[in-house]
Amino acid sequence: MMIHDTVSGNPFGRFLNWLAFSAIFGVLLIVVFVVFVDPYNLYGLVKYSGINAVKPVLPRYIEEIKLTQAIKLKPDTLIFGNSRAEIGLDPEAAAFSSRGYSAYNMAIRGASIASSLRQLDYILQRGIKPKRIIIGIDFVDFMNASGAVDLDNQQMAPENTDFPSEKLFWRFDSLFSMSSVKDSINTLFIQNDGEAAITTERGFNPLREYLAMARNEGYFVLFRQRAEENARTYLKKAAGGFDKSGFAYLRSMMKNALDAESEVIVIIYPYHAQILTLFEETGLLANFTQWKKLVVEEAERYVAQSENSRVTVLDFSGFGERQCERIPAKGDLRSATQWYWEAGHFKKALGDIVLEQALQQLENPKAFPVGDTNFGVSLNSTNLEANLQRINLEKQKCREANPQMFAEVDSLVSSLRK
Repeated sequence: MMIHDTVSGNPFGRFLNWLAFSAIFGVLLIVVFVVFVDPYNLYGLVKYSGINAVKPVLPRYIEEIKLTQAIKLKPDTLIFGNSRAEIGLDPEAAAFSSRGYSAYNMAIRGASIASSLRQLDYILQRGIKPKRIIIGIDFVDFMNASGAVDLDNQQMAPENTDFPSEKLFWRFDSLFSMSSVKDSINTLFIQNDGEAAITTERGFNPLREYLAMARNEGYFVLFRQRAEENARTYLKKAAGGFDKSGFAYLRSMMKNALDAESEVIVIIYPYHAQILTLFEETGLLANFTQWKKLVVEEAERYVAQSENSRVTVLDFSGFGERQCERIPAKGDLRSATQWYWEAGHFKKALGDIVLEQALQQLENPKAFPVGDTNFGVSLNSTNLEANLQRINLEKQKCREANPQMFAEVDSLVSSLRK
């Protein structure tokens, strides 16, 4: 009793009690605030329009968060790839909703096919077996600037045993940290901002922030900046060779998907004609053509193993009317593109067509023969040459319709070679 009186009468003791209470209260306040606002869409306790319904673009722990969301939603269709798929392929597109499909976009900006394989393996290990898997693959990721990396065409990727999403620290850090508080505050401020960078609850990034950039700087600047970056990268890649390890990861991804009885659609992205012209001017076009052949060989190898295996390779590259979309002139702040943000990233409008074509191809494999008007050619070993002829014919028409773009690419690459 005397000890209690002594402590309770001690001003320093009361201060320590107050300090401890304040710290505990502060921690609880932060946790409640983050859980309520839910900037990463992890908890889903409340969702109020104008308060926390719109979520910001994921700034960190992207793979961990997307995997957590996908496992919660249990989608029947998964989309894998890099930023081209993340920005262009909407899991809530009419191609899915009209068929009653539940899709999720697993694509991550800057992700390699090794990352996509790790994501798929984790989802399959959690007992989720999607009916359809869409894999966006990027030719440049299969080129190594340091030189060719050769592997046996039967070699598989190493087995995934270490999954970042299983580590506990990211769970703690996404709940209790200054970054999570900052992202929660940002969530409150973007609710009515139509040009804020956001991520939908199914993993899609509509790249709305580019609307302001295009309005303030013009699409010419967006295309030009990306063209300069790409040209430098492609010149370095052209000096190297194929990195066959990429095919090992693709091989494993197809095998694991087929083991789960999933239909696989491999998508060769609909690059803008500016990128294909850059491939040609930097010396990569022959590699691009050879790469398609290798991808087809991988797909047909698995189809041959089982009559029930479904692997479709769709080539959306070319110089067609959409890919040859005219780039607004320098200084033009009023004109807007319909299909592309810049040469490397297509808009949702084009992505919706890609998805519809892909699903139609699954339903009717003979729907898309090679022709000079097709967008999305189902590649196989018998039509590779015809597909190349299609692209060459499209290029002639594109050059006639848009000579300025070809001239600008030639000038850009020539200046970088000096």
